[in-house]
Amino acid sequence: MSLLKAAGAETGSLPRQRELYNCLTCDRKYSYKTTLSRHLKFECGKAPRFQCSLCNYRSAQKNNVLRHIRSYHGALHPSPTVLDLTYTNFGIV
Repeated sequence: MSLLKAAGAETGSLPRQRELYNCLTCDRKYSYKTTLSRHLKFECGKAPRFQCSLCNYRSAQKNNVLRHIRSYHGALHPSPTVLDLTYTNFGIV
C-alpha cells in the first residue's frame, strides 16, 4: 500500500473544498451564490431594517431580531419593529 493511499489521499477520497463567493464591497464570504445575492440586495451598505421592540438591537434580517428577542429577552412571541426606511433603488417609496 502506498503512503498516499494509507493517508487517505486516494483520488476522489478527499472532500472537495466548497467555492466561496466574496462580496467585493465589504469582503464578506458566503458558501452559496444565493446568499451573496441576498446580502447585496438587502444588506451591503444599507441600514438595518428591523429593530428589537425591547432594546436598540437592529439587524438587516428579521430572523436575527426574532432570535435576539428569544435569547436576550425570553419573549415567546416577539414582534420586531420594521423601521421606516425608504429604499428608492428597490422601487419602494
